[in-house]
Order: sequence, then structure tokens, then C-alpha cells
Amino acid sequence: MSYKRKLIEVSLPLEVINRESAREKSIRHGHPSTLHLWWARRPLVGARAVLFAQLVDDPSSRPEEFPTEDDQQRERARPPKKTTAAAELQSVKNGRYRARFGVDTAKPDAMGESVEQAIEEALRHIAAAEGAENVEIVLDIRAENSSGFGENVVRTVKENSRVLGFDVSEFEDVEW
Repeated sequence: MSYKRKLIEVSLPLEVINRESAREKSIRHGHPSTLHLWWARRPLVGARAVLFAQLVDDPSSRPEEFPTEDDQQRERARPPKKTTAAAELQSVKNGRYRARFGVDTAKPDAMGESVEQAIEEALRHIAAAEGAENVEIVLDIRAENSSGFGENVVRTVKENSRVLGFDVSEFEDVEW
């Protein structure tokens, strides 16, 4: 078995990687690093480029497909073909968007931040999209407590729901 040279051994477009890494560092919305204030910065573009170049054979290792140096250089310069996932990111004509967002209730103090983040990172873009119509956000709260809800909780939730304008806010006795 002959050794096939990898792309990283022959050609790695450092200028392009550096430019994209700098662009990635300056992104403020819609990027994983914006999820948390103290998110550890990682050079995602650089890491992906190095991993890709380590896995892909260099065109010079396939002389039957790329017989000349010019053919090999053209193949190295060619951008990767778009995958199915990339094609799904294109615009949607006459589209409809539906989403379901669950909040981690194990951390009650962080629930507001989760909802706020969902509004900022996704819902705001949908509502602001040119031509968006019939945008509706429904907050459906369901809770069960086999021990029941205390008087203070019932009073506080009912009053806050009334002040906030909830359409429905009710507690009911159920048998377990």
C-alpha cells in the first residue's frame, strides 16, 4: 500500500484561515462564543481547517485524476463542494417557521436568561424578517406537584399572571 500525501503536507491556505479566524473572533451574534459571558475562545476556523487538511488527500496523490501540476493546483484552490446541510441553510421561499424551546427548570434562576437568549438569538430575527407576518409566540407553562402548590405560590403566580396579561392562568386539584 502506498502512502497518500495529505493536503496539509502540501498546501494550507494560511492567509484565508487567518482572515476567517479574525472574522470569527469579531462576531457578536449567532455564534457559540456569545452563549456565555466567559465562554472560552477557541480557534474554530483554524482547528477545522487543520483537521480537514489532515484528512483529505492532496491532489498529487491521485495522478489519474490530476495528472498535471496545473490540475493539482486548480483542485487545491477549488472550494469544497457544498454538502446537503449547507444547502439547507439557503433562503426559504413562501416559508413557515416553527420551533419548540424547552427551558431547563432545574435551574430556576437561569430560566429567564434562557428565554431572553432565545428571543435575542432566534425570535427577534424571525419577527424582524422582511415580510414576516402572523408571528406568534405562545408561552405554555405546565407544572405538576404531587404535594400540591402552597397558598403563597398560588397567590403570587395568579397575581403576576394577571398583571402580565396571561390569557389563562389556573391551578386545579388532580388525583394522583
